[in-house]
Amino acid sequence: IPTTIPTTGPATSPNTGSTTNPSTDTTFAPGTTPKSTIPVSTSITTSCVPLRFLRINLVTAESEEISITWETDNASKQTDFTVTISTVNYQNQFQTENQVAEFTDLKPDVEYQIQISTTSCGQQQTITEKVRTVALVVEVSTRITNKEFTPALKNESSQEYKDFVKDFIDELIKGLPAEIQTLISEGKLTISIASIEQGSLKVKFSFATSTNVNVPLTDVKSSIADSLNNSSAFVIDVENTTISERDSCQPGLDDCSGNG
Repeated sequence: IPTTIPTTGPATSPNTGSTTNPSTDTTFAPGTTPKSTIPVSTSITTSCVPLRFLRINLVTAESEEISITWETDNASKQTDFTVTISTVNYQNQFQTENQVAEFTDLKPDVEYQIQISTTSCGQQQTITEKVRTVALVVEVSTRITNKEFTPALKNESSQEYKDFVKDFIDELIKGLPAEIQTLISEGKLTISIASIEQGSLKVKFSFATSTNVNVPLTDVKSSIADSLNNSSAFVIDVENTTISERDSCQPGLDDCSGNG
């Protein structure tokens, strides 16, 4: 008696949990073994490209204020910047996400070092620029006859040098008018010793006045002359004393107005 075998659908690969597209189902002939398929990754590994500084741009440099911006090679990359402004005995530091900074309450005719740094792709990136604040400057050279020069007075780290500078500046300030003394206490007028030389004692120093004050340089110059002449601690050689004025941004000094 003939036997009829019911017809079933074509053999298919077992379900492994992944989604199968019916149009790609494969029917294997009896006695054959399907070949395994190795998945291929299409992901692309990219390396980190660190942000780098291009330049610092000086926006303004005034007697008591400096403002800057800076550029990088990737303006769209968000990062935190550490901004530092400093001199030998002053430092101010802050963090910002913006590529702009403003420094206030500065002193006139001072060279400040500005440094901007950030960490990108695990690397420290830094850029530095020096900027001098503007000022009206009176330069003075005088000879003191009742003091003798010693080699220690050429060494700014020596106690003798520090003591002389303090005594000399204190004596100068004592003989100045109250108006100018107030400017000094407010940091709007500064006194700096440039050099101390032999013979008997030659001292060069400067008065730097903020451009934001209204005291004429002629008044400053005459006040300095009076203070030197009336000093009770130092005998001044008037014939070897010169008092002149200059712009703090003159050629040969750091430009206060150009780009960093």
